[in-house]
Amino acid sequence: MEPLIITVALTGAEVKLSDTPYLPITPEQIAKDAIECYHAGARIAHIHVRDSNGDPSADINLFKKVKELINKEVPMLVQFTTGGAIGMSEDERANVLQLLPDMATLNMGSINFGNDVFINSPSFIEKLALKMKELNIKPEVEIYDFGMLETLVYYVKKGYIDEPVWVDFVLGIRGGAPAEANILINMVNYLKMKNIKFYWSVASVGKNQLPMNIMAIILGGNVRTGLEDNIYYHKGILATNLMLTQRIVRIANEINRPIADIDFVINTLNIKSRLNYKA
Repeated sequence: MEPLIITVALTGAEVKLSDTPYLPITPEQIAKDAIECYHAGARIAHIHVRDSNGDPSADINLFKKVKELINKEVPMLVQFTTGGAIGMSEDERANVLQLLPDMATLNMGSINFGNDVFINSPSFIEKLALKMKELNIKPEVEIYDFGMLETLVYYVKKGYIDEPVWVDFVLGIRGGAPAEANILINMVNYLKMKNIKFYWSVASVGKNQLPMNIMAIILGGNVRTGLEDNIYYHKGILATNLMLTQRIVRIANEINRPIADIDFVINTLNIKSRLNYKA
């Protein structure tokens, strides 16, 4: 199997500091966790930021600070969220692209998200996709449900999203597709039938994070871990981002699946902002 690409989702927008004291909040804390996870084996840092009260923020100065602190220490790929948090405007969510991150998320549709609605209109998807293409920012296409697969195929065929496509299946969100083995396999097989060149990872929440990560490791996919999706190492035992990353590396090592180095990720995913990078 090809080397395993590990993304660490460090903070997110839903988890509160009252849920776990290990949640990084400040730019310094977020960058510190990212750097530690890079040394452990993670190659992509998925970034949300928080304000001084710990609430989700769209302040591009905070995103800029996190990116600078990470890039100063390690060659980790920085991936900014364009999902932001429920209630943020489209402009707030899109503004991070002006900072030219290596990657950014691109959600393929609207869903009921727990008790809220996560809105991603076709016009907004197109706006983000074209801007990322213009700025050589690699999209991470977020798939929450089966209908979004057809949307992805449509935008690839239309030329809005370049191949190879980097797909993240986000399973187990209430309102989206369940975190089940047959669901994951069917989604992967659907894209294979469409003759699109793609690489994929899987993310899931809470107790489903580890089983879905293990499935991906075995099936030749890649994984997203981190406190954005799950705050526990075992039931009742709080985790850190580093602990969750180290666990994935250990499991991959147990089945002799190598961990991707940064050059492999850059070249495999065709990260245009970094193609001249040499470790």
